[in-house]
Amino acid sequence: LPRTYIQLVARKQLNPDQRAFKTLLAKALPNAVSFDSDIEEKRLHFENNIRPLIDKMDNQLEWRKKVMDVRSWFKYFAEEYFKESGEKMKSYESMGKLSGGEKAQLTYTILGSAIAYQFGMNKDGRHPQSFRFIAIDESFSNQDDEKARYLMNLCKQLNLQLLVVTPSDKINVVQDYISYVHLVERRDNKGSWLYDMPILQFLEKKAEFSAS
Repeated sequence: LPRTYIQLVARKQLNPDQRAFKTLLAKALPNAVSFDSDIEEKRLHFENNIRPLIDKMDNQLEWRKKVMDVRSWFKYFAEEYFKESGEKMKSYESMGKLSGGEKAQLTYTILGSAIAYQFGMNKDGRHPQSFRFIAIDESFSNQDDEKARYLMNLCKQLNLQLLVVTPSDKINVVQDYISYVHLVERRDNKGSWLYDMPILQFLEKKAEFSAS
């Protein structure tokens, strides 16, 4: 079992434009306690606080796009902790210094965490209303088998139902994690043939072919 775990962090980090937008927005919202019902006072509040915000958003489209994308209000990173002690092992703010395999492993871990959180998976991963099915489409071609199996093990831990699309030379990576095979074979100009079989039958046929 892994001796560490990943925790995702979103830390608020506003630039000057975003802080200015929040200030204008706060001014535009009337104070329900002290706001007089007088029509003239309401008009003055609109002219002094609401209209300037509307005009700025209408006339400065790039500024509007920048300040209204709340995703940019935060800095996102991942922190890795030791399970036994709770001590932080490492913070990942960018992947620039990681190897290709480390990038894949971190990406898979964050993706798995996001799926588990988004779809309400509990600890044992068997909540009847939670998300169960994902498709993995040719994601093993540029990485070693160890990192590919890391992804498959992660999916297994989350009790996900998988549809894996992969070339036949990579089926050894996934054969321990799947129950059924749909093998497509292209035959010259005669089109393609589709073979459906349980994984055990496929492995038997594969062994027979290798022996012959």
